[in-house]
Amino acid sequence: MFSLQYAGEIRKFLNLFYQQNKIEEAIQEFEQTLNFDPEYEGVSERLETLRQNLREAKKKQADEYYQKGLKSYNEGNLEQATDFWKKAVELCPEHDEAKRALERVQSYEQ
Repeated sequence: MFSLQYAGEIRKFLNLFYQQNKIEEAIQEFEQTLNFDPEYEGVSERLETLRQNLREAKKKQADEYYQKGLKSYNEGNLEQATDFWKKAVELCPEHDEAKRALERVQSYEQ
């Protein structure tokens, strides 16, 4: 078990990661903290919040790549559109619009 002083220091450290938008690093640190002390107060809840924030951030970025792909496609740049849509799917594998767009482009190439 952690001492209260040590627990406070860890909380400050983890919150610093979070405040700096280093969500993936914060998740890793929270997971390590849980491995060290699964009973550490508030870490499980904070970890789930971080994971949700990361999913939302990736979805937002994937949406941006999808939109850039549409723009490139409409400008006739299939290669660039394909690259943007691939990035969208890498970030968010459940991004159905980007997957359909890639399938459409791949069917043109065959």
